[in-house]
Amino acid sequence: AVSVLAPNGRRVTVRVGPSTALIQVLEEVCRKQNFSPNEYDLKFQRTVLDLSLQWRFANLPNNGKLEMVPISRNRVGIENTANLFPAAIVYFGSEVHKDHYLRLDLLESAVSPSEADILVARRLSKLVDHTAQHLESAPSSSPISNEANQNIVAEHSESTNLEIPQPQIRRTPSGKVPKWLKLPGGKK
Repeated sequence: AVSVLAPNGRRVTVRVGPSTALIQVLEEVCRKQNFSPNEYDLKFQRTVLDLSLQWRFANLPNNGKLEMVPISRNRVGIENTANLFPAAIVYFGSEVHKDHYLRLDLLESAVSPSEADILVARRLSKLVDHTAQHLESAPSSSPISNEANQNIVAEHSESTNLEIPQPQIRRTPSGKVPKWLKLPGGKK
């Protein structure tokens, strides 16, 4: 059990198990005290907790004392970001154009790691082409001439337009686990 100090000064005791998510603790306290869980975070000592963690991974003691505090940043749920996160941000950082996304049907099929690498490389090469076009249209502010810049962009775009074979998507029966996913040790 954990004790949570609500903003109205009342303590609420919530029973937790190892797999209980911290967001569930917050929602239960808010339900009992008529608060909105979207407006509050949980704090332990001086640390605002990650509400997506389970109790066992939150590194909190048994019978811990938590406190509800007003939210300091907007919380974005995983269901909102899972389909929108571009692969290019993972590779290049946040300064890239966010219009190059992975295909959503990849989540529904079994794909080997090498095939996934090919698909990501194909998307990134489109991003490089887009950046190369942007460089062609931008005025040259470097000491290198505009003609030299165009030659570099042309060479780079030729090297990125390599013919990449289409990956074969392997469908496995729902009960089977792919070999590359199995852990060593097998049956004893």
